Amino acid sequence: MYAHVLVDEYQDVNRSSVALLKLLRPSGEHLWAVGDSKQSIYRFRGASSVNLTNLSTDFAGATGGRLTVNYRSSKEIVDTFSLFATTMNVTKDKESGLVAHRGQLGHVPEHCQVEFAADEIEALAESIEAFRTGGIDYR
Repeated sequence: MYAHVLVDEYQDVNRSSVALLKLLRPSGEHLWAVGDSKQSIYRFRGASSVNLTNLSTDFAGATGGRLTVNYRSSKEIVDTFSLFATTMNVTKDKESGLVAHRGQLGHVPEHCQVEFAADEIEALAESIEAFRTGGIDYR
């Protein structure tokens, strides 16, 4: 049927998705799955990062690997995520093990807490405008 199957964001699959993958690649051979259990966000859809943890059990022929370089985010973002990740109880490994390829941009992430969603939207808009008037691109 398919010689190779790639699943991105595997931490957000549900058991039905795993069952479908077992039909496509029963042994796990040539199944490529990429995910980070610390970034699971679709629990409301039945997703669970446990599926990523159980990948080698569900697909005995699969081989694992770990990505260590983040090509998307700046060092400040990766460091902030890595610090936060140490407080999460989703895996035995507390450290993210990530290094930012892009290096530092010189802007430390800010934590802003508000009471209502409307306040969050307003605070975000004000922050974006402050960056824009300060000469920071939207990218």
